[in-house]
Amino acid sequence: MIRRTSRPDAGFSLIEVLISMGIMLVVLAGTFAAMSNALRAEQAVSSITTLNNNLRTSMDLFVRDTLQVGQGLPVGRVIGIPNGPGALQIIRPGPAASGGCAGVTPFAAGPTLSAVTVGPNLGPPINGQCTDVITTFAHDGAFDNVYVTSIAANGRSLTVYPYGPDRANGTPDDLVLNDVPDANADNIRVGDLLEITKGNASVIVAVTAVAGRTITFNPGDPLRFNQFDTGLAMLGTTNQLKAQAPVDPTVEAVNGAGVIQVPVAQSRVSRLRMITYYVNTTADPNSPRLMRQIGAGAPVAVSFELEAFRITYDLADGVTNPANVRMVAADLAAGGACGASACSPNQIRKANVVLAIRSARRSRENGFYHNTLFTQVAMRNLAFVDRYP
Repeated sequence: MIRRTSRPDAGFSLIEVLISMGIMLVVLAGTFAAMSNALRAEQAVSSITTLNNNLRTSMDLFVRDTLQVGQGLPVGRVIGIPNGPGALQIIRPGPAASGGCAGVTPFAAGPTLSAVTVGPNLGPPINGQCTDVITTFAHDGAFDNVYVTSIAANGRSLTVYPYGPDRANGTPDDLVLNDVPDANADNIRVGDLLEITKGNASVIVAVTAVAGRTITFNPGDPLRFNQFDTGLAMLGTTNQLKAQAPVDPTVEAVNGAGVIQVPVAQSRVSRLRMITYYVNTTADPNSPRLMRQIGAGAPVAVSFELEAFRITYDLADGVTNPANVRMVAADLAAGGACGASACSPNQIRKANVVLAIRSARRSRENGFYHNTLFTQVAMRNLAFVDRYP
């Protein structure tokens, strides 16, 4: 009888190896599938989170700007601009004509600009639909209603009193418009827009130089606000403003309680925020961007991968108070949304905004992710109320 003994160095059989490899492959396949699903889920969550953050941030910025429209502007919420013989139209920031959409043109010739200038269907198209443009004006509270010592004879500069926004206490603030550091946020910089008022008259100028408490606004600014006419044939200029009341008091009187007494005719100057929102597709046609531009400054993208930017307006016309008005040409003429009367930007009280974007990355399974925000913004300052107790 032959006895078989096992050898200590004996290995696995081929069948055992194949079975082990098969089991291992099944385990690895399940592991890789789980990892792949987890990775795709993480990418989806990241895309959706980025999308929503992008959408919310841009909408919040738009709402913040729109809430302040008209703040501090004169009665009627309009501002004087150069008009009449020799006046050039003021340049409006925004997109050029594109894809069958009109693009912006200079502000309409006239004596004033409204707190809101509408622009339905002026912006470049997205998915075949033209987008909107809106330009708004408001005072900047950090430099608001500062007293003017004098306006130059040629109307091209002014000097302010050494008192800041808290001047009513009678204590000099040593107001210097280009000091470092800018502790009070009241520095004036080249390119800033200012509104100068005297009584019920107002004009806009663009700053070209600042020295101490003297602000200069020479001709040639990008938006054409700085226009002058010593013959006074042109209206809405600093020359006309100075001619209406040529002498500003050079000394403030302080009463016994330490309160500054300023004559009614005193000229004042405020920094003006002119903000334009529009869509840009020239940088990347596949990634439309919502742009925010202050004055003639460089536009900044506040939202990417845009899919819609449309605005309607609620009006107060004293009759029907129409809502969701597009403010297209038909609405601005008799017989439109305001009935027998033409709608006017001066009647705007609320803005209804649709902002839609998509994700930056396209997933293999779900394609792009999309989201849309609808918001209504009440422009409280256009209801002729600046401050609440």
